[in-house]
Amino acid sequence: MDIVFSSVMLCALTAACMGFGGVFLRVSGLGNATENWAESYSLGFLMGTGFIGWILFFFGIAGVFTPAVFWSLAAVGIALLAITGRVYGNVGVPQNYPLRLTALLFVLMVTLAFDFVEGISPPADADTLASHFAFPKQFLLAGQIDFVPRAVTGAIPMLFHLTYAAALGMGGELTLTLWAMITGWSAGLLVFGIARRFADSAGALALAILFLTTPAVIYGGGSGQVETPSAAIALASAFALVVGRETGSWRILAVAGMLAGFFVGAKYFGLIFAGAAGLVLLFHRRGIGFAAVFGAAVFVAGCQWYFWNWWHTGDPVFPSLFLLLQLPDTSFWTADYSEYHKAIYAVAETPLDRTIANWLLYPVYATFDTVAKFESGRTGLGILLALLLPLTFTGALCRQFRDRQTIIFLALGAIFFTVWFASGTTQRVRHLLPVYPIIMIAFYALALKASEKFKLVRPFAAAVALVLIVQLGGHGLFAANYARYNFSSESREAFLERNIQSAKAVFWINKNLSSQDRVGYTARGISYLFEIPSFMLHPISQAVIDFRPTTSDAPKFIAQSMKQNINYFLLSELWYRHDKADHIGSTRMTTALIDTGCLLKVKTFSVSGIASRTLAQVGSKSSTTTTSLFKLQPALCPIEPDNNPLQK
Repeated sequence: MDIVFSSVMLCALTAACMGFGGVFLRVSGLGNATENWAESYSLGFLMGTGFIGWILFFFGIAGVFTPAVFWSLAAVGIALLAITGRVYGNVGVPQNYPLRLTALLFVLMVTLAFDFVEGISPPADADTLASHFAFPKQFLLAGQIDFVPRAVTGAIPMLFHLTYAAALGMGGELTLTLWAMITGWSAGLLVFGIARRFADSAGALALAILFLTTPAVIYGGGSGQVETPSAAIALASAFALVVGRETGSWRILAVAGMLAGFFVGAKYFGLIFAGAAGLVLLFHRRGIGFAAVFGAAVFVAGCQWYFWNWWHTGDPVFPSLFLLLQLPDTSFWTADYSEYHKAIYAVAETPLDRTIANWLLYPVYATFDTVAKFESGRTGLGILLALLLPLTFTGALCRQFRDRQTIIFLALGAIFFTVWFASGTTQRVRHLLPVYPIIMIAFYALALKASEKFKLVRPFAAAVALVLIVQLGGHGLFAANYARYNFSSESREAFLERNIQSAKAVFWINKNLSSQDRVGYTARGISYLFEIPSFMLHPISQAVIDFRPTTSDAPKFIAQSMKQNINYFLLSELWYRHDKADHIGSTRMTTALIDTGCLLKVKTFSVSGIASRTLAQVGSKSSTTTTSLFKLQPALCPIEPDNNPLQK
């Protein structure tokens, strides 16, 4: 019955998105500009999804963030679908099925099956469990949106997170994971729809599958990470921008801006995309007016999270402007901590200097995985663009192949990449995924036209087939972990313990501690699993409790912990083994607190160190480590500033 209920709620939420999206399609006139059912269905779904994420923010800050609100909103959307349903075209069914199309349909079914086994499995991605699913769960338990003073993963735009909350609140975890799956599929459907403008069904389907099996999409598309739905929203905005610019429709340009605003409200990189789109619009004889309409829509659809951050911190993109604005120190962030975070983040996330040479060579480094911190080997964009480049370049030289859509798509991608690289933000390849389908479509269109003109269809098809085979193999390997769970008697707890370090400890804590307790923990990937109050002791991204490796102020640590009502600590062995304490100040501090009896060891758990969930399926060895639960005993703790055990 749980499966049936969760599936019904998923259908209800999807139908609601189509209803709200149908209103935008009809009012703006964008529905009349679509050329096939895939375009209208995906655009409607994405506009409705963005709208639900947008409007739930206001319910959240009003303190009425409850399943009843979600169900009511879904009911309104479903009623609107009944009214506006005619704006969606009938699903197109090919009249004949040549061998090429039949084979690709089979590959599509395999691809979707791989996604489905992940969709019906418990979430296991570390980033997702740390924030993308953890915050929606936290907001639901609180009945409101809380400000999370954590850099990079806490005080961020959360438009998609609120749709996750709706899915979780309406139908539970299964609805949540399936919702993440279909939001990822929406990007592939829109890729197919746009590709049908210049390719036959088989050619468009091949491109859609190429996108769905892109390593970065496989990694994050069904997990709750926001890059894939952001890619769908960005592509929808780019499409509407092209249509609005060509038709001169202010309403369609407003929709393009609204979609870009949803991207802005979902991820900071949306600001770069919106700026790139506005710049493209300026290169038109009515550019100032077009850009003004577009910008106004971006502001309305995407500004609320930035006001939210500004209201709580004074920095709309916390903590990026904290030092520049010279904001005063607070209980949750300081100038000293901001300097520290900036330095550590730069070392971890930006291995390349921002030079023109590196800007030019970045695609080479990323494609051939020559810089480990890019993570392009397992979460990159694949080799498709590299293989298509000769044909794409040839097609670009032919004036008859350079239509405005292709030029605008390439311009958006180039501007986004340039600003992104120059900004000094993370250089991990997967963060380029939001503009990848835009660039991918342009490359594919030019390469296809060049191959047909110069009779190079076979080399083009061979390149596409090679990438499909490689990416489908990787997809199958990734899905094996979830297939093992679904086609065996493995329990949910056993699956999570196998995939998430310290999950075993959290399950014990949930059973043996109460809602009156609060646990401080260091392993970020367990946040979602807690059923009792908890607090992440992240050593870099939060300053509420100073737990940097350089800290040694035990009284301050204890005072900050007690202020947060923490009475237990779940620490990995890095933080409590004496042989680890020589080089890390915070480990010296915690071992000293253990020695004085301030932290009393309650239980030790043997856990597996998981290097890769995917490679574990083919025999990759995992290490074994320990995690221990400690109880805080205030009577034995150094409360006074001059009572620091490290100074004795």
